[in-house]
Formats: sequence, structure tokens, C-alpha cells
Amino acid sequence: MNGFLNNPVAYFLSAEDTVSHSQSIVGKILTYDPLLTVNPIHPTMALPSQQQVEYALKDFSVAADGRCDMTLLYNRRRFCISFCASDLREPGGSRPSSHEVEFSGLVQALGEEDDQASPVDSPTSVPSTAHMGEASTEPTDSAIRPCLGSCSPEPLEDWVMQVFGPTMHKLAPSSSMPCPVTLHEAIHPPTLSFTFKLIDGQPAPVAVPNDPGVLQYFDETVADISDAMEKLHIPRVQARDIPIAKSLDPMSSHVVWFQGERCFFKQVQPNIPNQAYTREIQMLIRLRKAGLSETLRVPQLRGLVNSEQDRFILGILLSSIDAKYTLWNHHDAPLALRRKWYDQAAKTVHQMHAADVVWGDVTAANILIDEDQNAWLVDFGGGASPGWIDEAKSETKAGDLQGLSRLKAFLRIE
Repeated sequence: MNGFLNNPVAYFLSAEDTVSHSQSIVGKILTYDPLLTVNPIHPTMALPSQQQVEYALKDFSVAADGRCDMTLLYNRRRFCISFCASDLREPGGSRPSSHEVEFSGLVQALGEEDDQASPVDSPTSVPSTAHMGEASTEPTDSAIRPCLGSCSPEPLEDWVMQVFGPTMHKLAPSSSMPCPVTLHEAIHPPTLSFTFKLIDGQPAPVAVPNDPGVLQYFDETVADISDAMEKLHIPRVQARDIPIAKSLDPMSSHVVWFQGERCFFKQVQPNIPNQAYTREIQMLIRLRKAGLSETLRVPQLRGLVNSEQDRFILGILLSSIDAKYTLWNHHDAPLALRRKWYDQAAKTVHQMHAADVVWGDVTAANILIDEDQNAWLVDFGGGASPGWIDEAKSETKAGDLQGLSRLKAFLRIE
């Protein structure tokens, strides 16, 4: 057994070098699933004892030259992995190793899948993004995997996790999970960066210094809403001043205490434009002014979380909703429940339209089901999920009605 297998930190930088930086967290909950007790890539390295290990995939991209960049969160630590196919070649070798060939084949297959993929044309297809919304319960492993373009990175992602999974588990055991006290600590976890190299003929993680550009990308994930928000009187607070009530989804979902109330923190995400947050704030304010915030099953706006510069926000504070799953995750419920949820959603949409409020992104993934089996509408940032609303009808009342029609078909209600 080589030194790496005997001592998984032998090739890593010191803790001071690797955990001094931070990030903002977004993404989806996924699972690393060791079906056997033997790692197929490192046969002598035992896999974690649990059957599934939840991790949050923040970002996954493959460049034209085959460079793979993957960012994930596990036990409130962020791991950045960056390597290319040539890193899997023997030092000084002139011919590709079998691992390089295997990895290159997965990259090629991913590109071919992307070229051949057709747009989503049915609401029964998995939406490209699924927001768990304001659910204030522990995440489940039913969250939908994010996609690269219109294709799935799963085979390539699984290959990466077979190499990195055991190391990730050893470096961030649940017993050492940091316990954040404030929202600032929760959204800025320690960061460790890695590349892959061949060690004794096998791919292995090797620690590298954190990339300042990558850290800046995550740490400065903010939305500029100053132009639209100047005349609105909304409570604003710093993340350092907000205590954590309960940490949930380790990516972006946190229940916090704000003005004596449990609230949901909806964090700004790098791939969401500023106008989405501006729109959500404006729609929720419009509902409040119409006297509908207290009567409709929708989140209520409580405040904004400022960045270090007050013109930018890190996220939105919303009333917490005690929900366990989305309608997307529970579309196979008994017919009576499906009818109830559809009727509740449709009634809410019509009441909002009467107040000149357009929901926007109508999709089963944006409907939460609470403990009393009632449907809540969330995500007022606009846009249109493919297969649910035609782009020409995006953020219009006609688009909402089209989305409801497709929701009815999705739920198989005649």
C-alpha cells in the first residue's frame, strides 16, 4: 500500500493553507453511492461505511480542451476539483494511460449527448432547475441533479466521485462538521482545492492552493438591486448579525432568526440575474399592499441581507414554510390530493392576477406541500422553465395560465 493510501493527507497542504478561504453556497443535493466496500479505482482503499453520502454539487463544467472543474460541498466544507485528461498520464509518459483514455471518452460522450439533446417539450420532463423553495425541513436525496446545458453529467461526475469520494469523506467526517452560529459563517465555509494525478498508476487527489479567482467568484455572489429598491422601505441587515436557527440544505437554504421570527434565507445564486431578485421583491411587496400576504399560501418578505457594501444583497429573508417536499417530488400522490393541490394553486394564481401579480415560473418544482397537505407557491423571480411556459408568454398572466394547464396534465387530472 503506497503512502497516499496509508496517509490520505500525505499529499495535501497544511490546514492553514487549505481552509482559510470561504464561499457562498448554492446547488443541489446529490449522492455518492458506494455499492461495494471496495473502491473500483483504488481497490485497496475502503469506501465509507454508509451506503450513501450526500454532497452538494455547486458547479460542474468541462472545457473544450477537456479540463474538468467541479465544485461541491460536503459537511459544510467546500471542495474545488480541477484537472484535465493529461493530468492522468504517467509523469514523463508519451502515451495516454488507460485512465486518461477512459476520462477522455466520458468527456466526448458528454459532448455528443449535448449535441443530440432536444429541448424539453413536456412538463413531465425534469426541469432544468428545481428550487426546493422555502422548505424548512432537512433535505432529501430526491432533489434533482443539475444539468450541463441539456445533458446530464452523471457518468463523468460519478467517475470523479469514485476518485475523490473516499478522500472527501476522510477530510470532512460528519463528527467534525462546523456548527455555524451566524448566517455569515454558514454561507462562508472552509475551502479545499485539489487536482488529480496518477500515483502508483491510479488517479488520486492532490491538494493545490486555492484559486483566488474562484474564491472571488463565490464570495462576491451578490445582487445589485439599488436602482429598483431606493424608494422601498425594507428592513436590511448584515449576515454577521443574523443567528442561525437551523441549518438545512448545506447549499443555500438556512432557517435563521430575524426580529424574533424564524425566517428562510434565500441566497443569491451566481447564475441568476439581478432582475430576478428585484422582481421577487416587487411581487411580494405588491401582494402585501393588496392585503393578500396573510391570506394566500405564499412566502412573505421579511427583509434583505446586505453584503459588505449596502447597495448589494446576499439574499432575501422570507417567512419560513414548514414543507417537506415539492409537488414535483410527490406527483404520484392519490388523485384526491392531486386535485386538491391543483385547485389550491389555480385559486392562488387567479387571486394574484386580480392584484396584478404574475407568478412567473409556474412549475411543479415551485409548489411546496406542507405538513397539512396544502400547496404553497414559491419563487417569484420570473423566468420560464422549459416545457412549462412558452418563452413568448414568460412573466405574463397568459403564461401563468399556460403553466397551470400543463400542471394539470403533469398531475394527470382530467
